[in-house]
Formats: sequence, C-alpha cells, structure tokens
Amino acid sequence: MKKQTEKLRPAQLKEIDTALEKMPKDPPAALKYLRKDAPQPGSVPTAAAGAPGTAQGDAGGAQPQGVDPYDLLEPVNVLAKIGPSFYEGLAEKKWNLRKEQIDNLTTLADTPKIENGDFTQVVAALKKVCFFNYAIAQIRIILEYN
Repeated sequence: MKKQTEKLRPAQLKEIDTALEKMPKDPPAALKYLRKDAPQPGSVPTAAAGAPGTAQGDAGGAQPQGVDPYDLLEPVNVLAKIGPSFYEGLAEKKWNLRKEQIDNLTTLADTPKIENGDFTQVVAALKKVCFFNYAIAQIRIILEYN
C-alpha cells in the first residue's frame, strides 16, 4: 500500500489517516451469506436479538425455533388424483374438453406441497397439447401455471 500512497500529498495522507481512524475496529457483519455459511434457522444474530422488552425480542415467540411451517404440511399426491381420464381428456378433439382437463390439473396442483413422483407422463401429455394443438387459450393456461 505504500507504493500507492507515495504519490499522494501529505494533506491527502492526513485525510486518509483520519478517515481510517474513524472506521470501526470490529469486522463488519455479513448481510448476505452463501448457503453453507448462512446461520441456522431459529438462531438470531446478536445485533438483531434486542432486549426482552423490545418489539424485536417479543416477535420471536410466535413459533418455536427451528420448525419450518412447510415441513408441517402434508404432501398431496397429485398423480393419484389425476387418473386415466386426464390423458383421455387431453386427447379429445374439442378444445373445451381439453381446457377442462387442464383446469382440473391446475386445481389439483394448486397446493403448497406436492408429493414427489414421476411426472414425465403429465409433462409429455401437456407438451403434446402445446405442440399439436394451436389453441392460444390452452397454451396460455399451461404456461401460466408452469
């Protein structure tokens, strides 16, 4: 750093020294983390903990620490509710019947947590509808929910 400051005037060096003295001595706290470096859910940083009588201290009492509400939800098995009528409906010639099946699928899939499964047949059927049927309304509905 000395090589960079050699060309500066003494007044500039003095200003830099005073600015460095005013800076806090402790390292800055990270505002953003990588996933591996992030604090565990439920742990509160010491700066944001607040006193027991403050609003920050009272806000943590609503949920137990370390519990994710998403984990408490039961997953919905969408594949079991679809059935073979879905695939037959998508193969119909009338666009109203195809649209009805797509609407049924969107209402089934409109849940916070879906059970894992093999959705390749569903995706392939929806892809066929998009590829072979040029009805703009159907494609818009499919893309809206994907």
